[in-house]
Amino acid sequence: MLSLVSVTRCASIAVGIDLGTTFSVVGINKQGKIIIIEDKAGHKIFPSIVSYRNNGEIVVGYDALGDLSSRPQNTIYNAKRFIGRSLDEDQVRTYADEHPFKVVPSSLSNFSKVGRSLTSSPVL
Repeated sequence: MLSLVSVTRCASIAVGIDLGTTFSVVGINKQGKIIIIEDKAGHKIFPSIVSYRNNGEIVVGYDALGDLSSRPQNTIYNAKRFIGRSLDEDQVRTYADEHPFKVVPSSLSNFSKVGRSLTSSPVL
């Protein structure tokens, strides 16, 4: 884990994401001042939900909340329970079976896939 001191030495602006199982928050450290980023409605915390719509649109947070009931197979939630874990673990398989979206193993990383191929790449 990077300390605040080491992050501020690397850049004048650093982004921090607190990915919670149910809610998340995003903040920036701009020259030692912490600023919490709000969504378009002014929420400082928002649901940890991502929905992939049939038209290719990707929506997150409160905008994706309604998709839990209308398109559950294309809406990822509780993703934190899967991050860095393998489907070989009994508990992870149990979690996967309890969710309407499809969780599949990947040779690149342990990401959930929802009707499409998701890959990861480093952020520089």
